[in-house]
Formats: sequence, C-alpha cells, structure tokens
Amino acid sequence: EREAPVPSELPAWACSYCNVHTPSAVVKCVTTGRWFCNYRPPGLPASCIVYHLIKSRNNEVTLHAESPLGEITLECFLTGTKNVFSLGFVPVKEDLVVLLARDVDVSGIEDASDWDLTKWQPLV
Repeated sequence: EREAPVPSELPAWACSYCNVHTPSAVVKCVTTGRWFCNYRPPGLPASCIVYHLIKSRNNEVTLHAESPLGEITLECFLTGTKNVFSLGFVPVKEDLVVLLARDVDVSGIEDASDWDLTKWQPLV
C-alpha cells in the first residue's frame, strides 16, 4: 500500500505541536493566535490544545471557520463565560446542544425548562 502524500507546506491552521490540520479538529488559542488540535500525541499528558492552554495559562479558544459551527469563540449561552475549563454542554434536542458554564442558574430561563442539567458534560 502507498502512504498518503505529505503536503510540502502546511496550512496556517496546522497544530503547533503535531501538524494536524483538519479544520474540524483544530482550534485557535485566542490569546496566542496559535492553532492546536484535540489529538493526544504520545509523550503529552493531554491533547495538544489542553496541554497548551494549561502550560500558557490561557483558557479561550476559537473554532476554525470551516468547522461545523464556523468561526466562533466558545462561550456559555447564558453568561458569556469563555473559559473552556468551565464550559460544558447539555443536549436540548436530538441533534442540538447548548454550551453552559458549570453551575449556571437556568431557573429564570424560559427555554431551559426542558433541559436536563444532569446530562451536563464538560468540554475539557
């Protein structure tokens, strides 16, 4: 079998640690502007992005423009919190989730009455 050709030049959004460059697998650190993936290569204690965020003491990321959600900075639907270490998601419909900060109060939100907060899962 033949191996897939390696591109001679990587795109600007290639992971700074391992060169993964699939748009749906990379995020940009808001503070440094560098791209990282969610893959955990051998030798790292966490995925490339988590390792970078912890090491650099940063906590905000932006998705790639070609990702399924487009170019957006991840944030809580209710509070606007952007710290990915505090964010999680709750399924609200079969094919829809809402990003919520940990321990957010949804009691006064009309649309939240059918959200099952026991299904909240952390992003990181």
